Amino acid sequence: MVSIRNCLLSAAVAYALPAVDCAPATTSGAAAPTAVPVAIGGKEASISIDFIALMLPEYDVVHVINNAPVGVSEFAPLLKGEILIPVSGLGSNMNSSDPKIPKAIFIGGGFSQSEIEEMYEKPIMKTVPWLFPPTATRENGTIVPPTEMIVGRVKQVFAEHGLVPGYTQKIKPGVWSF
Repeated sequence: MVSIRNCLLSAAVAYALPAVDCAPATTSGAAAPTAVPVAIGGKEASISIDFIALMLPEYDVVHVINNAPVGVSEFAPLLKGEILIPVSGLGSNMNSSDPKIPKAIFIGGGFSQSEIEEMYEKPIMKTVPWLFPPTATRENGTIVPPTEMIVGRVKQVFAEHGLVPGYTQKIKPGVWSF
């Protein structure tokens, strides 16, 4: 019998995730005043909701897209500072009188390389860092790693690049290695 732990470890290897702290988030459910605003692409609403909660309090997920066509239509105006309501209905900008522009974008493993390229092609998209699991290492039927593990890795990469609460330096845009 295959244990769930072995399945999860296999999924972590398939997504090239190193071991990270997977402790549950300890948060009051609100972003810190210095939280870094980020946007995410997640095809599964339930995973996106968990992701939002686990990013707190250091990171404020301000906008969520569920598919590439919506990413194409929503990310560019969002980065320009335009006020828009996410089709997904998720993100802190949803009901905010002071919407925030994301400083980085994370795209989940459910998106194909062509979908990511479709969203990333506009010049404004290249003004912020993008982070996503390498599509070449994904296999059909691979179990998705626990959301806690993915969030741990995202936070680790953000920290490695200096994108942390209270940062003051200019953050280098482009695609960051997951």
